[in-house]
Amino acid sequence: MLDLATAENKRKLPDKEKLMPSIGNGYVATVVHSDTMYRSDLFNGYNITSHRARIPSTCAINVTSISRTIDSSEYWLDIGRGMYKEIYKGSLYQIELNMYAHRKYSSLLVTEMYVWNNARSENLTLTLNVNKGDESIDLDILQNKPLFSDKTVK
Repeated sequence: MLDLATAENKRKLPDKEKLMPSIGNGYVATVVHSDTMYRSDLFNGYNITSHRARIPSTCAINVTSISRTIDSSEYWLDIGRGMYKEIYKGSLYQIELNMYAHRKYSSLLVTEMYVWNNARSENLTLTLNVNKGDESIDLDILQNKPLFSDKTVK
């Protein structure tokens, strides 16, 4: 449940990436839908060229299409709970996408998705995209496994 005293609702996202909300807990952080994450203790470079190392995002999951008509979209920044939320509603379905930096496990940036399909006889197909961006020049990532494969949830 959103506390309206600490949450702000928009019907569309900003056009400029620099106006998107950021999610962080002092240890890990990202800008919503960005291809980059940062950790407070991970730097690259030498001397005055040192900079925070770019980590390709694994939490920037975007809903790029829905197989049924979207009646409304809402985008929430809940400062009280430290959470960003997207809500898509249509006839007999609702999708919620939540992003937050975990408070107890400080190294986690979490993306949760909830799907309610009340039309039991009709499939609801979502197309999701993980915005990882290009490989980081700051890190050598040894193993790269896909987060999920093409699957239809019924």
